[in-house]
Amino acid sequence: MMQQSLFIRQTSPDVMTRLRKRYLSTLLVLMVISGTLGAIAQLFLRTPGGLPSTLIFMMTGLALLFLVNRGYMALASIVMMAGLILTGYVFPLLMPLMGTLAVITAAVMSGNLVYTLANLGVYAGLFLVMVQAVSQNTSPEPSPEAVQASLLLVALGIVSFTTRYFIGKTNETAQSSAQNAKLLQAAAETGQQLTHYLDLKELLPNTVDIIREKFGFYHVQIFLLDEARENARLAASTGAVGQKLLERHHSLPVGSNSVIGRTTATKTAVIAGSSDSSYYRNELLPNTRLELALPLMDGDEVIGALDIQSSQSDSFSEGSIRAFEVLANILGTSIRNARSFEGQQQAARESQRLYLESETNLREIRRLNQQLTGAGWSDYLGRRQSPSGVALDHKMIVSDVPWSDTLSRATEERHAIIDEKDGQRVVAVPLMIGGEVIGAVEVEASSQSEDVEVLEMVNAIAQRLAISLDKARLFEESQEATAREQRINEIIARFQMAAGVDELLQMTIEELGRSLGATHSAIRLSVAPLVGANGDGHA
Repeated sequence: MMQQSLFIRQTSPDVMTRLRKRYLSTLLVLMVISGTLGAIAQLFLRTPGGLPSTLIFMMTGLALLFLVNRGYMALASIVMMAGLILTGYVFPLLMPLMGTLAVITAAVMSGNLVYTLANLGVYAGLFLVMVQAVSQNTSPEPSPEAVQASLLLVALGIVSFTTRYFIGKTNETAQSSAQNAKLLQAAAETGQQLTHYLDLKELLPNTVDIIREKFGFYHVQIFLLDEARENARLAASTGAVGQKLLERHHSLPVGSNSVIGRTTATKTAVIAGSSDSSYYRNELLPNTRLELALPLMDGDEVIGALDIQSSQSDSFSEGSIRAFEVLANILGTSIRNARSFEGQQQAARESQRLYLESETNLREIRRLNQQLTGAGWSDYLGRRQSPSGVALDHKMIVSDVPWSDTLSRATEERHAIIDEKDGQRVVAVPLMIGGEVIGAVEVEASSQSEDVEVLEMVNAIAQRLAISLDKARLFEESQEATAREQRINEIIARFQMAAGVDELLQMTIEELGRSLGATHSAIRLSVAPLVGANGDGHA
């Protein structure tokens, strides 16, 4: 038990300090009450000779109670024990009672030195009482006073040592509980810090650094199982030594005779000292004396291990192991969350990549469709012999209308044009298919119509007209293709009726001229010239 300074005020007492304060306050309150009652009794019994001593007794109790309430318990307890022992010396009849209170107070309140001195003082007083009783006894038989004093010495020793033993054990339990509570609180605070990291590359190295700095360990590491769940690979490690181990790609087999191998195989905490046979000695960590490995769990499945190494051989108690198990569980959950977040991020990146690819493909498809549409309309208009436009002039349909300025501007600028022509409002809108301009529509609107209404109507009609025109073109081209295919099939069918090569050649040249309107055509049969050994060509 630590010896407290007499003049240090305790401002944040623990549980044992509060119990000691309650015990000492109770004794002092009883001391003040007994002094008060003694003074009152002396006044009523008219024995004023003892009044000053009882008043001093009462005032001493009040002064000590004030010191206790102010936090100076060590000073108050020593003064109280000294007063009890002196009272026993002054009044030998009170020595058993005063001595018992003194040794119990010393066992509860004091350090080893004060406890020993208090016991020596009480035993010396009782021994003097016993010697005095023996010296006054003239009978050969022991006097009752001597026997009583001897028995009191033995009983007082038993009470003193028993009280001291239980107080010591209680203090150890309280200190252990307080330490475990601090460890659990520190583990919870550390776990709270870990929840801020969603990236595994930040979570693991920060975790080992935080644990090492917060708890003052020699070395801290994190192992994660590989995909085959056969090896625990080092994922994070503290200091320069940890960097070397990471560069080595340090790993330990699951189930191997090491704390990491055993904890990943058994899913339980494993602790080993440097002298144990199961301890895996690392030449880069020569100061390790005790190593604790804790499994990292994701549900019922082990995903790795937290490895804590200490340079002291008594670093891990049952309470500290439980606290680090809580921390390991929080770490396992954090790793699972980080992996889930990483998977979501990867899925988001893949979705973004696919989206960009689809947009690129869509733009390419649109470009190709536009090219095909433009090429298709160019070929169609190039083959077309009929007029490529119509106009309404004084309620008469006119074919092959020339391009006006507004029509040209609408096709070139690719948007609607509103202009004035001979006092009339002219609206021209391009005909567009897939971004390709295939023509334009021009309307001279009445001056009574609103520009917005006219433009909306012409736009709507132009859009539908463009779609219908493209469909009609495709239909005509498909009809032409069907007719060509039918004509080819008819020619091939006639080939079956030819009696020989000459008739087949004559039939073919006639059908080609008839189908294509050709004025001249020819077919020539020949074998490719062969080159002989002497370099001459032979047909």
